[in-house]
Amino acid sequence: NYLVDKLKIMRDLSKNPVFQASYVLQNMDNSMGDDSLIFDDLDIKDYNLSTADNFSYAKFDLTLTVTENTDNLSFSFNYATSLFKKDTIKHLMELYENIINIMIDCVDDKVKNLDFLTSQEKNLLIDKLNDTYVDNNPMNKTVVDLFQENVECNPDNIALVYKDEKYTYNQLNVMVNKLANYLVNKKLDTNVFIPLVLDRSPYMIISILAVLKTGCAYVPIAPNHPIERVRHILKDTGAEFILTDNQNYEYICEILSVVNGSVVVDVEDLFVSNILSDVSPSNPNKKINLDDPVYVIYTSGTTGKPKGVVVKHRSLTRNK
Repeated sequence: NYLVDKLKIMRDLSKNPVFQASYVLQNMDNSMGDDSLIFDDLDIKDYNLSTADNFSYAKFDLTLTVTENTDNLSFSFNYATSLFKKDTIKHLMELYENIINIMIDCVDDKVKNLDFLTSQEKNLLIDKLNDTYVDNNPMNKTVVDLFQENVECNPDNIALVYKDEKYTYNQLNVMVNKLANYLVNKKLDTNVFIPLVLDRSPYMIISILAVLKTGCAYVPIAPNHPIERVRHILKDTGAEFILTDNQNYEYICEILSVVNGSVVVDVEDLFVSNILSDVSPSNPNKKINLDDPVYVIYTSGTTGKPKGVVVKHRSLTRNK
């Protein structure tokens, strides 16, 4: 109680406030050689509650009780069935038995030098659990290819969650294709850089995928970046199109005077006002290669002007 009060631990009637696992050693003198203790007028014998009444309860999450008998030690585990499975406890028992046998055989060795794992454990931990290679990103596929595979294999699975909004792969793909085809219909060239100035929302993900499906690369620009940095990136990319949302549309238009001929597209408005209702939801007919750029990320510019680094499809899809 002193520790609980001093440590200000919140009390919970369902568990001990200080510890949840215990190790108990029963080593009372038993010279009689059986499970009883005899005093002057008092006989004490073990009473196995679980056997007598077919009932047992766990006082702690896990308790290991070791009883010292005349010529051996007996071990018993008591555990909360709501936390542990029987197979888990059985596995713990096997590990504990293995540790004891190793310590008996290596009494002169330091504990830190003992190898407690069995050959089966080593095989499980080192080989089986570490065998995490999955050949699902072959080097001959682009980011668009991999996204499209998920659309075809899992059309009704949830692909995007934003607050209370949820989009399946199929729903997301339709919106992506509509925006991509809208841009293609605007005579957008391939392999050009399209800046994205959007807050985090589904429109950001839709815009990224749509740009990739047009065969172009996106340039992420945080709306809260310094104006001079944004102006430099817009000018450096020679942007034909700039994708943004309602929140940032006027902001981009205000600083756009340095980039002639750029078209600012409010992606959010396109969907909200149903401008894309008549645009085809089919995949754009664009050939995308592994060496095509995916995005351009600009450096901080602390040692001069920010410089763009181009990342290609091959660089992303080869990571396994």
